[in-house]
Amino acid sequence: MSWAKLTLATAVALGAGWILGRVLFPPPVAAVAPAAATLAERGGQRAASVLTAAGSRRSEAERSARAALDHLVAARRSANPHRAELESTLRLRAMGEAEVRALAEAIAEGGRAFTRYETGYLTAVWRRLAKTAPESAIQLGLSLTNRDLKRATTKAAVDVWSQRDPRAALEFLLDAEQRWFIDGRDIALGHLAARDPGAAVEVLERVRASDWFPIARQSVFDAWRQTDAGAARAWILRELDGDPAAAVGVFAQADPASAIGFARAHPPDPALRRAVNDTIVSRWMRSDRAAALQAFGDLPEDWLDNAALRNFGLNAAHSLSADELDTVRARLPNDALRDALARGMIDRAATGGRFADATAQLAGIAGDEARAAAAASIAAEWTRASPAETSEWLSTLEIGAVRDQAVARFAQTLEPAEPASARTWAETISDVDLRARTLRTLGGDGSGR
Repeated sequence: MSWAKLTLATAVALGAGWILGRVLFPPPVAAVAPAAATLAERGGQRAASVLTAAGSRRSEAERSARAALDHLVAARRSANPHRAELESTLRLRAMGEAEVRALAEAIAEGGRAFTRYETGYLTAVWRRLAKTAPESAIQLGLSLTNRDLKRATTKAAVDVWSQRDPRAALEFLLDAEQRWFIDGRDIALGHLAARDPGAAVEVLERVRASDWFPIARQSVFDAWRQTDAGAARAWILRELDGDPAAAVGVFAQADPASAIGFARAHPPDPALRRAVNDTIVSRWMRSDRAAALQAFGDLPEDWLDNAALRNFGLNAAHSLSADELDTVRARLPNDALRDALARGMIDRAATGGRFADATAQLAGIAGDEARAAAAASIAAEWTRASPAETSEWLSTLEIGAVRDQAVARFAQTLEPAEPASARTWAETISDVDLRARTLRTLGGDGSGR
């Protein structure tokens, strides 16, 4: 037998003998009691030690949080606020979980007033807390009194939670009644749709009757298209019963160029024309003006109705600088678009009280109808500012469509203050039909008598 085996056998035999002896000849109870008492005392000491250590750690976390909070407040008065902000951020990064929670709780106590200048720092605190206790982070954020900070901190917490567990975050937010969670729901639903579109669609069915549904549907589509554009587009078309105008509105939120491309694959009915116009003017013009102008210039003329042209001109004129306007106008491919932009420029000048500039630009409009409409806009604005100056300008215009439209608008604007003078001017309109319509709006029978 080897030495190792012999040692093992001996140990087993000794152990068995000791156990048998304790069974056959147990010690008296009096001998066991002191040992049990000693063990209990030691256990109590260990428990007290654990509790004391926990309390010490808690106190230390609170002291650290208070120090960080004092440093943040002092940073407002610092001669170098950027350095002070950096120091506060570095201090936050070095904190443990307990310290971060204590800091958030101290901030939420409301003992100090925070402003939007601390938004970045407070948001970082809440993002840290949300990694381990998202519900607590949200509730603490809601307890802040500053509306901007309340929104920023809760949104940050929701964003962190949604990236880690979008389904749990969304369920929490759907059960809550706080209106602050509307943005948060969009964030959580978007993260869920990116991971599991089917689950996101199931959530949509639960909220279909709510006011939030259109926004939620857009959130699902925008997130889904990032992972599978074809499936997302097929789904939204089914949702919208194949309505191309409604689909353009949804597509345009994230990709206006593809929205217009989709629209142009269909006949340009009025609803679709309006959708395309809204896409370019209302959204794309604000986010990428050059691309929007190019897209509008590339549209076939049967897509450019009067409403679309007017909206294009107004929005382009109000979003471009004076130097850009002439350059853009020169690059537009047809008179309809150039006239629309000129009308927008005239309206911009007239609403700004620059009537001399507005009237000087009339000659630059090629189309008679567009020029007459622009003259009418000038007359309306100028009459509100100075009827006498407006009448002097009208007297310089040649007989024709431009003068007729301007006089008609002048008379209609002037009528509440000077009805007799308004009728006198209306009777000078050369176009018989327009004169009759104008007189009827002024309370006459349209005969001029």
